[in-house]
Amino acid sequence: MLKFGIKIAVLIACLLVLPLVLGSLFFPFSWGNPQLNTKIKFIEDNGLNPDTYFIGSSVTNRQIIPSYFDELNGNKKGTSFNLGLDGIMPPFSFYMVEQLMDYDPTIKTIYFELDGFDHMPDGQTYLTTRNKYYLTPKWYFSALSYLKNATMSNDSKLGLLKKYTISFYQKIFNIGMRPDILKQLNGGNIYGGRLLAKYGDGFIPFKTNKTKNTIQRKEIPRNLNLVKGEFSQAFNQTNAKNYNPTFYSMINKAIKDTETKNIQLIFLLNGRWFILEPTNSMVALFNKIPDKNKINLADPNKHPRLYQEKYRWDHDHLNTEGARIYTKKLSHLSQALFK
Repeated sequence: MLKFGIKIAVLIACLLVLPLVLGSLFFPFSWGNPQLNTKIKFIEDNGLNPDTYFIGSSVTNRQIIPSYFDELNGNKKGTSFNLGLDGIMPPFSFYMVEQLMDYDPTIKTIYFELDGFDHMPDGQTYLTTRNKYYLTPKWYFSALSYLKNATMSNDSKLGLLKKYTISFYQKIFNIGMRPDILKQLNGGNIYGGRLLAKYGDGFIPFKTNKTKNTIQRKEIPRNLNLVKGEFSQAFNQTNAKNYNPTFYSMINKAIKDTETKNIQLIFLLNGRWFILEPTNSMVALFNKIPDKNKINLADPNKHPRLYQEKYRWDHDHLNTEGARIYTKKLSHLSQALFK
């Protein structure tokens, strides 16, 4: 009787879990990140057909205005779309490039915000669905290779190794993802499109000109000067080679993969701090990228206005006025790159 009861319990468990597992396998590439899912749904619901995408973290999400970019480039509105997402970094952004190529065969250009690898902060994104749903063996082992070559203490490497490994195994067994899977099965794991309605191009501006965090606001002048100094020094070290070889290999592979589909992949370097990478390492990495695949928006000597306090929301992000200046610079540099 006990054996029969165990068999029934196992069968019921399988019947409950199997639809979730199978369902997640056939979901769209965006399903586990509600913000990405919302933006993809907005594109589809509004019949947009962009051939240019901007991908990256909150920096991209909050400071690239595609409708203004299209206007400056003489294109109709909707030619480009901001797929920036708060809190995302490599390897997820590389996953996005790979998935976008399959999702939209009309893509001509992808702008990729160059950022350090995901540090999986506790209490924010670590163990959330969005931080692990994409972690197939390919991306898990890429992260391990990155950590092996990273310039950080062994304790930091072990801490991140633990986080990536736990996230990887939770992804395999759908641990902690059941609520988001059920949301997707019931019509979509989304936030709702109201935030996107104002601009209609994926850009989500900050609601205020400066952060409401009084400590962060007071630190803007000091931290901004430190960021500016680090980039000025890094750009003077033209022969620096202290970049992560795994990161460089992933960039090269992404460039080659996009080229096979006639897509131009352009890496953007911004004037901000990186969590897992020192500024000089990111500049050294950026310098290794072919000229046709990069745009420099971080050099204080070339872009002093982007380092002015009045255009910053905090020391890493631009406010809406700064976003317009940034977008205009990006447009002009893109036109020069494509000539």
